[in-house]
Amino acid sequence: MRKAASVAYAESGPSAPELMALFGWTNFKTAQIYIEKAEKRRMRTNAFERKAAYEKRSSVPLFEPKMANETNRSRDRRQRQVRRRPPSTCGRLG
Repeated sequence: MRKAASVAYAESGPSAPELMALFGWTNFKTAQIYIEKAEKRRMRTNAFERKAAYEKRSSVPLFEPKMANETNRSRDRRQRQVRRRPPSTCGRLG
């Protein structure tokens, strides 16, 4: 119970001497342990919030389609049609 209270209070940002005075510790390292645990908890919370914000954003295409209803498939099909040439009648005797 005391450890949980130490971490919870450390999250509010007190200095090590303040923690030492409040909880009756004589060793500076003890206070530093709880300050570091609180910082890790804050970083973890920030990381999850950042991840959630990133996932919320929608991706935006780099290039707009030339026509509103155009897809890659229809554009590719149109380009293939342009490349095709009508069959040559040269060399055929008719």
